[in-house]
Amino acid sequence: MELSDRLLRALAAGQAAGGDKRGKQSTALLLASPTPRWYHNLQVDDHADPVAELQRIYDVVVEQVERLEQEYGPEGMRLFGRIK
Repeated sequence: MELSDRLLRALAAGQAAGGDKRGKQSTALLLASPTPRWYHNLQVDDHADPVAELQRIYDVVVEQVERLEQEYGPEGMRLFGRIK
């Protein structure tokens, strides 16, 4: 299991255990890695259930990245990352 998956589970567990006493509105996932992935930097702002929304976005991005990697391979993905 990737670190990003474990961190998302930890966020969900924290929320299930009562979360932040100030309420819930936003959350983020940011990882530093020698092999960065597009889903290592995700953020949800101003959402009624930010942890669930972050998980949903993460799942969508991971699925898209896997599909693109199958189609274009690692070199193609590096080129996609350079497009501005």
